[in-house]
Amino acid sequence: MSVSKSVQQKFSIFTVLDSPPYLRLKSGVAEAYAAGIFKATESQSLPLQKYIKAIPDLAFYINVINDILSFHKEEIAGETYNLIHLRTRSLSSSGVPGTGPNGEWTPYDTLRLLCDEVIEATHRIDGLLRLDECEREKCGARGSRVMSTRWISR
Repeated sequence: MSVSKSVQQKFSIFTVLDSPPYLRLKSGVAEAYAAGIFKATESQSLPLQKYIKAIPDLAFYINVINDILSFHKEEIAGETYNLIHLRTRSLSSSGVPGTGPNGEWTPYDTLRLLCDEVIEATHRIDGLLRLDECEREKCGARGSRVMSTRWISR
């Protein structure tokens, strides 16, 4: 059975560019942490339809922030089996130009890319989880202001 060259190229591009983030997602527990942030009761303060959409970006944020903060330590220790180095190899083998001496993609290019992606994910999370005034009232924000210790007489 023969596979066409275009199918091989598409598969190769998918494998090269998508496998490091996929491996990172599957090697951590970020989705469980992301889901555990929110109450899962009938009287939860943030509607399910709001936060369920944010879970993929929250999981990405949790995983990648850990990798970004660990990068310096891992570089000093010479560790190369991590998201940043795996993704660097994927991107450089696909011919993406970087800031290396010969125009090659470097781990520092990947670090900058991941920082940009975390910023974008943060903006998406903020947009998804932001409650408008009507929703804040419905979710009890007004009650929490009234019950604040600032307003309780001593």
